[in-house]
Amino acid sequence: MKKIILIIPLCLLFFMGTCDKSGESQQAQPENELTASIGDVKQNKNDRYQFPSAIVKLTRKVINAQMEILTEETLYIDDHGNREARYITEKRNIKMLNRIEESKSHSILEGEWITNIDLDKHTGVKMKYSAEGFQNMSKKQMEQFAENIKDATGTEVIEKGKEKIADKVCLVTEAKTNMNGLISTTTQWNYKGFVMKSISNSMGTKIIEEVQSFQENASIPAKVFEVEKGVEVRTINYGGN
Repeated sequence: MKKIILIIPLCLLFFMGTCDKSGESQQAQPENELTASIGDVKQNKNDRYQFPSAIVKLTRKVINAQMEILTEETLYIDDHGNREARYITEKRNIKMLNRIEESKSHSILEGEWITNIDLDKHTGVKMKYSAEGFQNMSKKQMEQFAENIKDATGTEVIEKGKEKIADKVCLVTEAKTNMNGLISTTTQWNYKGFVMKSISNSMGTKIIEEVQSFQENASIPAKVFEVEKGVEVRTINYGGN
């Protein structure tokens, strides 16, 4: 059940992101504060974001009847999102057990490899992270894929204007899904391909994610892409290469 709750918002976010990208290229808009913030062109099709680098601080809340999870994250973005490092602190309030747990982690994404590090246990796992299936799609194929998701999930997406999050003007979209009576909603604030804020409700679970600060074009320290000393990393290569 938990997997269904999490998968539905992810599908909605993918579809909304695809709509944002296609909409940018179709609309001729005047140069002003709003469009200057949203409408910069990506440098190549493999770039995840329309900015070269950023240091982002964000929070995430997951709330349901059994548990509340609060996550604080510092995200370092480099090379238009092809390199990322995340430092995450997660606090879990397990209501039914009246227990609070906390964990800290560090993840490093470089190209097709991602390393997830448990800073409490001093262990890590490195594996291939590949989005080639999406990156190699043409715009038309991406739009068709998004339409297939829309049809399969009964999703309707509505543009709701523009709002500022962390001093960045974002395109706001809302997606509603009805899968055999299971209704989910996700609202997303998007800036240059990056989700600055999202709110989703599905099956009694509410997820709120919001950027608290966004330092665009920041200089990214090399050490954030380094594995901490004393951490034992195990490599998993599913492809056998």
